Amino acid sequence: MAFQTSADFTTIQAAINAFYVQPGDTILVRPGLYTGTLYLGSKDLVVAAGQSPGELKVKLEAVGPVGALAVASGYPVDVLWRGRVLARGQAQARVEIPAGRQVVTLVAPAYFLRADVAVTVPAGGEARVEAPALGKLNVRAIPDNCQIFVDGMFVDYPPILDRAVAAGPRTVAFKWPDGAKSEETVEVPRRSGQSRN
Repeated sequence: MAFQTSADFTTIQAAINAFYVQPGDTILVRPGLYTGTLYLGSKDLVVAAGQSPGELKVKLEAVGPVGALAVASGYPVDVLWRGRVLARGQAQARVEIPAGRQVVTLVAPAYFLRADVAVTVPAGGEARVEAPALGKLNVRAIPDNCQIFVDGMFVDYPPILDRAVAAGPRTVAFKWPDGAKSEETVEVPRRSGQSRN
């Protein structure tokens, strides 16, 4: 099935990262000189000049050997590396990234998770990381006519009972209609009986 779009991207890498770009696709770019690193992962793509006649020069820098990263989670997470989405909404993901010391970001907005995780990926091998387990958050407020935010994201009005969130420190903020605000950091324990992956 062919998919064609005229979407404009700010970088070639952003076009490569687009979820609908598949192996064998062609990415057309405006003529010019482009420098930097393009990470294709396992995608077999063609990058070509999008205007005719056009000259396209791409200076590629080697990223070195690759390794694999296995991400285990009890809920769907996105896995990002240098702003590039490597996996979207997967509880168990295995992705390729350059070997060496890397920082990946695990994201699950439904559970207020956005965590940077440092990992050393062996060349030709596999490293493993785990997303935090889930815990439960309960919030009450007096007076109860306030908005509740967790880590800067609006949740609801109180009371909030047994809301599933990623375990760990969370910032809970309260905002009342008169402009009054309050904020505190709470430690959300993981649910009892929940095992690590």
